[in-house]
Amino acid sequence: TWSMLPTVVDEVMPFEVKNVWRANTSTYLSEPFLGNGQGKFVIQNVLLQDPLTYVWYYDSKYGMCASAYKDKSYDSEAWLVSPVVKLKKARNPQLIFDQAFNKASNFTEEATVMISTDYKGDVTTCTWEALEWGKNADGSLNVPPGTSWVFQTTGNLSLSKYVGQSIYIGFRYTTSGGISGTWEIRNLLVYEPEE
Repeated sequence: TWSMLPTVVDEVMPFEVKNVWRANTSTYLSEPFLGNGQGKFVIQNVLLQDPLTYVWYYDSKYGMCASAYKDKSYDSEAWLVSPVVKLKKARNPQLIFDQAFNKASNFTEEATVMISTDYKGDVTTCTWEALEWGKNADGSLNVPPGTSWVFQTTGNLSLSKYVGQSIYIGFRYTTSGGISGTWEIRNLLVYEPEE
């Protein structure tokens, strides 16, 4: 069945070769950041205490980085927001990426992954929901300790709650009270694990 659309719809489908070329319909978003700048992600600053002029920036060695330190720590709130991720045909979508965090006392107070289904270009005028961090076997959160530049994987973070919807992923970095670490992100993937 065909239907006429009033506008052009931009759709991207990755392909992979396993003996033959096939469409990889299980990848919804792939952004390594390394060697690719910030890709189609956008940066939005909500709070930059003077003299800050930015928080998020791209580094070819480390990926996307956020820090509110400039000779000392400043108050900030800055977002890195993904392009739309369409999960209309998803069954069990997962988000996974590598991250490092250093020079901060509490990772979860400064770094949050947020999901929105009604983002329209302004992070302050839509609804966001925090995505739960994965847990280790001992029940502790699978997040960087905040004392090392060593990258670690998040493991699969479930997006199954958003099946059938289009979402935006927001990486919210916020600092206050004279503490600001550095958050680094790379090798981001939203995908459907093989069954």
